[in-house]
Formats: sequence, C-alpha cells, structure tokens
Amino acid sequence: GEGTLAANDFRANVGVIPEPAEVPFQITEVTYTPDPAMPTVEISWPTAAGQTYHVQRSTDLESWEDIGVVLTGNGNTMNYAQPSTAEKVFLRVVIP
Repeated sequence: GEGTLAANDFRANVGVIPEPAEVPFQITEVTYTPDPAMPTVEISWPTAAGQTYHVQRSTDLESWEDIGVVLTGNGNTMNYAQPSTAEKVFLRVVIP
C-alpha cells in the first residue's frame, strides 16, 4: 500500500517501486529525526532469513546509488538510518 507521513516540513511517500519484477516486500515504516545538526531518515522492512538486501539513495528518482553494505535478513524487521541534509532524498531497498 501507499501512505504519506508528515512531520513539520518532512513528507515521505511510502510504497513499492518494483524493479525489475514485482518486489516481494515493501518498506513498512519511515521515521524522520529533525536534528538540526544532522537530520536522519530511517526505514524499516520485513526480511526473509538468508535473503540479501541493499539500500539505495537518490535525489531525483532517476539515478540511484548503493549505500551501506549488503544486508542479510534473518526473518525479522530490518532498519536502516540515513543522515541527510539534502532538500530531497529518496531511499529504496532492492534485492541484489
């Protein structure tokens, strides 16, 4: 599903961006910490045991870069926090 969170001037669109085929999971939570020194966006998603995941970042939804290391799921919810001072930042999780 899709939803929108709002906290002050922060807004996150939560949903699935399938690539290349339908993704078998989706980001389930987005939180924003508006620390003036370094604002942080944190995402959470359910994992499958042994499945690998890679978080990617974009500022324009066109060009994506891998951030962090490849993460291995254990069947529980996984979190990834990304500090950013960019006006817009988009995060997604892909299965490499």
